[in-house]
Amino acid sequence: MNNILEVKNLYYKIGSKYILKNINWQIKEGENWLIYGMNGCGKTMLLTILAGYSRFSQGEITIFDEKYDENNIGKLRQKIGWVSSSFFDKIYYNETVLYVLAAAFNGFLGIDKWPKDWQVKEIQTYLDFFHLKDKLNMPYGTLSKGEKQKVLLIRALLTKPQILILDEVSSGLDIVAKAQLRQFLHDLVQKEALTIIYVSHMTEEISGIFDHCLLMKEGKVLANGLTDDILQPEILSQAFETEIKVEKHKGKYLLEAEMKNSLYNFWKGDYREDVSN
Repeated sequence: MNNILEVKNLYYKIGSKYILKNINWQIKEGENWLIYGMNGCGKTMLLTILAGYSRFSQGEITIFDEKYDENNIGKLRQKIGWVSSSFFDKIYYNETVLYVLAAAFNGFLGIDKWPKDWQVKEIQTYLDFFHLKDKLNMPYGTLSKGEKQKVLLIRALLTKPQILILDEVSSGLDIVAKAQLRQFLHDLVQKEALTIIYVSHMTEEISGIFDHCLLMKEGKVLANGLTDDILQPEILSQAFETEIKVEKHKGKYLLEAEMKNSLYNFWKGDYREDVSN
């Protein structure tokens, strides 16, 4: 099988601090990946770089046999659907929903000319499906969290991407929208030649759709391979620095952390220094 994506010796640093360190990773045709790890381990930054919205400090990224550079970044972005409220919420606020969505067609964050009639019609069709038809000219920043997630999902789908990167996409969605998302991902895997990269802390969302897993810790790859091999108690306990129990039921993973230290006892001062003086 051919490589869809290849990352070699990737580093990203801010000042003297490395956020990502020596990331090596390959995704082949037909694979769908879960990215897992503690908050702050570098997942979102890695995906932001893969989506083409942040430069890396060192290394190489090859997507569809093309290495990222300033000349092809716009073209490659159109092949990658990118959903991340933690990224886009820092970019958009007063811009209308139409503006945010129309920007997807050129692979950049803004638009320099009014979208074509067919693009507006396509946007309106998606908004209608997600019950957001009246939001077309609303400022993005005035939407609820769930509405923003739906808008970003639409943005990712408009260009019929070959890679779909989803960063905590279900956060803020109601029960119906979550069910729609689960069904949509299942249909994509069954019917489309599409690669999905998925970040979630909701263990009930980790199902047989994601056959491979990249486990991160402190900006590094701790382990990667088949999901069944990675989501094991000993490996996860190392990643989260606490004992993790793992069960698999009807194709879904159930993870539980064994807490040795009580936040309540900490709050009461049982094992922290007195800082009142």
